[in-house]
Amino acid sequence: MWIAGTELPGDGAPEVVRNPATEEPLAEVRSASPTQVDRAVAAARAALPGWRRTPAGERGELLHGVAAWLRDHTDELGRLMTLEGASRWSRTPTRSAGRPTPSATTPSSAATSAAG
Repeated sequence: MWIAGTELPGDGAPEVVRNPATEEPLAEVRSASPTQVDRAVAAARAALPGWRRTPAGERGELLHGVAAWLRDHTDELGRLMTLEGASRWSRTPTRSAGRPTPSATTPSSAATSAAG
């Protein structure tokens, strides 16, 4: 998690992340403690006035940077999201907003499309 620009491990209880289709454990992560949640909320509130004063063009540049990072990490994020959602990962491109993107199919949607 990130609090006030610093990456921190969770101080809360461990949480097992499971594949929802198989219940197979995928990872174990520590959740945020109540104190960490309070610190994160306070940091976000403290940052809001500065963000509001940031010119729209500068905010747009920052958001374009986020979008570029997401595009650069599409495969990694796609694999993680499909594991989390119990879907199958396919690198067959589809179109979204004019750009090729990976597609994921759930087992049920794959069976439906295979059946006709």
